Amino acid sequence: MILKKETKNSQKLHREFKTTSIINKYTDQHQNLLKTGMIESISAFVTGHPILFFVVVFWIYKLWQSKQPFPKVTGSKVIEVKGLAQWKEQLKKGKDEGKLVMADFFATWCPPCRAAAPIYGQLSIDNPEVIFLKVNVDEVPAVSQLNKISAMPTFKAYINEAEVNSVRGWSESAVRQMVSSKNK
Repeated sequence: MILKKETKNSQKLHREFKTTSIINKYTDQHQNLLKTGMIESISAFVTGHPILFFVVVFWIYKLWQSKQPFPKVTGSKVIEVKGLAQWKEQLKKGKDEGKLVMADFFATWCPPCRAAAPIYGQLSIDNPEVIFLKVNVDEVPAVSQLNKISAMPTFKAYINEAEVNSVRGWSESAVRQMVSSKNK
């Protein structure tokens, strides 16, 4: 009796093992076909739509690039403005201390903004008598709307809480000139 029971169990296990082996073999073959078919589909798409493929790849690259950390300079004195109250506070501080206030209105997805960041940071180190601010237009829209920002980056200079100069777009020489004109 016990022998018959063990035989039945071993036959059942054998059938299950055979079934599992067949399923695994089918799944492996199916996955290989899917991979081959997918590669062929991608290849056909690329050869049939090269411009669209380039646009998609470029868009994916830009999306990836926008997620990368924003360039920072060690020792930078740039203050990142997080709200309208802080903005007004910094302009008042500049007025009270008789300092030029420089503001960089930027966006993390903007390549010229990324190019400007390390130089702007270095300017803050080289010119401690100037207050350097950074305003992320996507995170602090109230400040960017108040200053009528329509392009990034935009650099603005303030004396006594009043705008005295502005540069739209990244021009290192123009920004350096704005900072150096602080005593005029």
